Amino acid sequence: MRALGRVRRCIASDQFTWIGGLIVATGNTISLCDLRIGERATVVGLDGGTGFVGRMAALGFTPGATIEVARNHGRGPIIVAVLDTQIALGRGQARRVRVRRLGAPIRRGE
Repeated sequence: MRALGRVRRCIASDQFTWIGGLIVATGNTISLCDLRIGERATVVGLDGGTGFVGRMAALGFTPGATIEVARNHGRGPIIVAVLDTQIALGRGQARRVRVRRLGAPIRRGE
């Protein structure tokens, strides 16, 4: 429940707006589905009801959290690293997570 409280506090900032039950980020954002393997991003909003927002907050998808895509093959689940844990999200859930890209992708083994 503490994570949901953090989400609600973030809504009051100038970077996020609460519109009709949705957390909406201001500025250019993309869906988590649009990120490629190795790309990092910051979570800026969650497009869903209180159940979805609460579940995602409990998993660590709170506004301001940094994530990295471990696996995204264009179909099937997306594997995302958040808070030192890898989490699999279905495409429907990933589409409802709004993010902002952070720099260039990290290339493993270079």
